[in-house]
Amino acid sequence: MRADPLRYRAQYARTTGADLAFPLNIIETPKRLLSILDKVQRLLEADLSGYTVVSVKKVPTERLDEIVAD
Repeated sequence: MRADPLRYRAQYARTTGADLAFPLNIIETPKRLLSILDKVQRLLEADLSGYTVVSVKKVPTERLDEIVAD
């Protein structure tokens, strides 16, 4: 989508309208890597806007069931 925003207009519009006031939810994998759980469009919006730092909220593994959508 980033390379061809005209082709993906709806997704691009959602991305550029993403609210960067809220942190991205991340989790640490067993290999100690960080992974985004949701709101990837906000990360892209931050990148498109020139941000070099974003707010994140690290979700403990034992709380995953609380944020997983049915």
